[in-house]
Amino acid sequence: MTDTGDQKMIYGRNAVTEAIKSEAGIEKLLIQKNVEGEGKRIFAMAKKARIPVQAVPRFVLDKETGGAAHQGVAAIIADYVYSSLDAILAEAEARGEAPFVVVLDGIEDPHNLGAIIRSAEGAGVHGVIIPKQRAASVNGTVMKTSAGAAAYMKVAKVGGVKAALDELKEKGLWIYGLDMDGQSYRGQDFGGGVCLVIGAEGNGLSRLVRETCDFLVSIPMRGKMESLNVSAAAAVVLFEVAGRGVDSAFFPPTLVGNGKTDSVGNEVTVGESEANVAFFPPTLVGNGKTDSVGNEVTVGESEASVAPAARNDGGGDSA
Repeated sequence: MTDTGDQKMIYGRNAVTEAIKSEAGIEKLLIQKNVEGEGKRIFAMAKKARIPVQAVPRFVLDKETGGAAHQGVAAIIADYVYSSLDAILAEAEARGEAPFVVVLDGIEDPHNLGAIIRSAEGAGVHGVIIPKQRAASVNGTVMKTSAGAAAYMKVAKVGGVKAALDELKEKGLWIYGLDMDGQSYRGQDFGGGVCLVIGAEGNGLSRLVRETCDFLVSIPMRGKMESLNVSAAAAVVLFEVAGRGVDSAFFPPTLVGNGKTDSVGNEVTVGESEANVAFFPPTLVGNGKTDSVGNEVTVGESEASVAPAARNDGGGDSA
């Protein structure tokens, strides 16, 4: 949002469209004269929502948005209304879901904040928590980069990240920190209430926050780069957590064993999930045979389970 006295301005077609849909308190829409295509649709949406619309020359939009890429449309809204930790947890309860919260430990680039909020909203996160000091706030750049997702996402500002994590722990959430020295995010439980903590660009998690986490997880890197951009890394793990929740909610595992076979014909032991082997069916090898990477395995050992270990070439994990 660009400051306009006591008001704020958001800009860009997606950001403004989602702000109109979410009823984000738009006081006036500024739209470029003689706008065509998408601009006309936004104009019609605003009129239907009874939002005052003013057609202005392009140079007025350029001035009001500080020369940003406004795409011919901007909206004046009241100050962004931040949420609270309690309201975020109440949102999870209202949806009938285990809490899924993202805490950002000092993200300073509004583009990264916007991208993370967009991924978080898509992954079903109930709320994002950011510190009041030394961190990006929700502004016009965040709204535009999030493609308007920030209009739907509950964002809370807290005085201290560690204190917020302690409170979430008391509420029963498990705290997972995204850190280069952590264990691979693959295979993590991510059951129950989950809080994913993402550190600052370049510096990662602060020491106190790192020590507060229950688990540290990382993203294994296969190429020459040691890490991903913070917003890209966040998206990878966010959808991993979301996927676990979807699998357990919509595809409850069928326990099989005692000589029984699963849906794809593999013999499994008691407690092994049919859902797991259905999506990742192991190739059973043994009796002196070798798997696809040349390792000798015993009867019933899964080729899928030994191949990753054999491929470990010493490459570092990264958040």
